[in-house]
Amino acid sequence: AYTWEEFTQKLESFSPDVVYFYGHCTGGTEKTRLCFASKSGNASRDIEANEFSSCIQKMNVKPVLIYLNCLGTSTGLINFGIERGTMVPAVISSRFLYSSDIAREQGIKLLSDILTRGIAPHRAVASLFGQIDSSMKISMAQARWMTPIIFRQYDKWSAKASESLSRKIHDPFWHLKIDRV
Repeated sequence: AYTWEEFTQKLESFSPDVVYFYGHCTGGTEKTRLCFASKSGNASRDIEANEFSSCIQKMNVKPVLIYLNCLGTSTGLINFGIERGTMVPAVISSRFLYSSDIAREQGIKLLSDILTRGIAPHRAVASLFGQIDSSMKISMAQARWMTPIIFRQYDKWSAKASESLSRKIHDPFWHLKIDRV
């Protein structure tokens, strides 16, 4: 969903396992807001933590992971993560991101590890530190501040790595297709 209206409408009939927000946030420690697009022109709609939480609470099946990958203030996102962390098993929150390229790369690496490789979120966050600084050509100090924070309410994470596409495609006549010399 691209707009807040689409997001709330889709959650009425669909309960995703992962809620991923990639965008901007505003505010400070007291009033952090996620900036969603709005249907009304080019304006953004700032969503406060309690409004976001009420949408999650209305879901038939709660997600197992909320990932807030935001550019902007980080202090409020920490409070946001602490509050949402009691609702779902895991909340991952940005710490300090200043570049959309880095935010995008971070999101791809984390979600790839968690969703396709079946790695527990806390392990994926821990292993992210070395992956980002080497691929984005940034210093260790910058990478440390950009490592996201995880709020977890689970003891054990159970996920199965997805099967590779090459394993799903099986041709019983493969041996007849090998060229002989």
